[in-house]
Amino acid sequence: MLTLVLKSVMLIFLGFPFPVLLFKALRARTAKGQSILFLTVTCIGFAAGLFAELFSPGFLEEIRTNWILLALYGLNLFFVLLNIATYYNNLKIDQNNGRD
Repeated sequence: MLTLVLKSVMLIFLGFPFPVLLFKALRARTAKGQSILFLTVTCIGFAAGLFAELFSPGFLEEIRTNWILLALYGLNLFFVLLNIATYYNNLKIDQNNGRD
């Protein structure tokens, strides 16, 4: 149970910046200051963590308590993917406005 709580806290704190970054990127409407490499590496990391949890022995047998980890990994992955989509949208806006 302690492991579940600690993993959940880790995922909450690791995932907290991504909704904030998304909001800022949507308001700024520019890709400047964003790192697609960072977002991609983070996306791969969250996906790997999600699959590691799914394939760990006994995880699915205890899904009544472990569902929170799936939800947090999924939510974090969702926000990172939204940030990636917003990056490419803002990059297109930058190119249309003549910004490099």
